[in-house]
Amino acid sequence: MRRSNGFTLMEVLIAAALLGLVAITAAAINLSASHFFRISTTQTKSQDEAAIVMERILRDIRSGYGAEVSVSPNSLQIYTVPYNTSSQSWSNFILYEFDTYTNPPTVKFYPYGGTAQIVSTKITNLNFLEVPDPTDPNRINIKVQLTAQEPGAEAVSLESTATLLYRPTQYPWE
Repeated sequence: MRRSNGFTLMEVLIAAALLGLVAITAAAINLSASHFFRISTTQTKSQDEAAIVMERILRDIRSGYGAEVSVSPNSLQIYTVPYNTSSQSWSNFILYEFDTYTNPPTVKFYPYGGTAQIVSTKITNLNFLEVPDPTDPNRINIKVQLTAQEPGAEAVSLESTATLLYRPTQYPWE
């Protein structure tokens, strides 16, 4: 006759192994979900940063009434009316500059000749391209391309074009 007041060593070992397998599987699922959440949150931050910077630049291009424009691959300068006749110079301008000499690279905004404001440190590439409008010589299209990347996330690239009234023949209020 057999005693029934306990478990054999083999039964305890099998139960412990199964319990360990279930615990390891649950931990792996939790770790994977946590990693996915962290990656998706970081990717969303990159997308948001790129969209905010792009919208700010495009808004300034569209709202500017440019009398003179200077476009280079890493900077955009729009001189705006009014023209200062006493000093024979444009008194107001805005400047966006992609500074690759800083670490990390920064997008800087100089409002109307003032001191630099850092717009973003998450942008890894920013290009401006001047595209004349063949139908209207007083309009210029400025193509803006930028790439944003948070550490540990994929790069997000955006491209858009805005039109600026360029070298006006008369002031808009005349």
